[in-house]
Amino acid sequence: MDKNPITIIKLQKKNKLLIFICYLLLLISCNQTNESTTKTVKDNIAKDTTKQQDTVFQLTGKYHVPKSLQYCDIEDVLKDLFYPIGWSADGKIAYFLEPADEACGCYRVSLIVQDMITDKILWQWDFNDNGENKDNLTSIWWKNQAMFSEKLLSYKIIQFDEKIILSPLQINNRKYTLKIDKELKKDADFGFNTINKAVIEVTTDLGTKTIFKYHEDEYPTILNIGISGYLLNRFENRIAVIYYEEHRGYEGPPNVIRFVLTGCHLVEGYKLTK
Repeated sequence: MDKNPITIIKLQKKNKLLIFICYLLLLISCNQTNESTTKTVKDNIAKDTTKQQDTVFQLTGKYHVPKSLQYCDIEDVLKDLFYPIGWSADGKIAYFLEPADEACGCYRVSLIVQDMITDKILWQWDFNDNGENKDNLTSIWWKNQAMFSEKLLSYKIIQFDEKIILSPLQINNRKYTLKIDKELKKDADFGFNTINKAVIEVTTDLGTKTIFKYHEDEYPTILNIGISGYLLNRFENRIAVIYYEEHRGYEGPPNVIRFVLTGCHLVEGYKLTK
């Protein structure tokens, strides 16, 4: 083949141009790859953050002895003790109840799983030491830990260190206020006032709804009803409203305070009043 100098020079220039074009294409490709990589990293960070948040609510089946939660500050009374354990994603709450001991001299405790959509108790385990005074919640827990954990896991309960939120509740830029209306009635036999009727309502900008109604039965024992606050379900727009009932003691004072839980959805069921 004839190697003409002019032809060689042209070929060299052409090759340099091709090399330069290839270099530009390579730079563009690298830049796009970096942008894609950066986006992927950001996406992964977001996903990892979500995973980290999810791990906080992960259903592990591991539970520990819960702490008692103070729900009423009335003095000189006997009180049921409340030990909240946690929530499930579908509105169930689990807790221990230690009933106040009026005259039995017994240690009693119940583990309860309650549906905060219907307020129905789904499962309950009861213990009574019949006056032996050998047990407390911690000892009962360790004796029955396997059974307790299995049952809590079956209801998909995830344990939290619960705190009572006082009314009004502020969540998702919305304020919720609890109101209780009570009607007293004087007991004809004993001469003291009892609750004849009571209604608890929740009010927000969505409207108002009634979450609890009470009407005195044949044997009135409730002297007072008060609102303690809320327990917030971290999985959904739902709270457990805690209120207490003051009952006349079995043989008179001291009276007995009992807590009650009722569920409340934060979005559904409200009606605007005209």
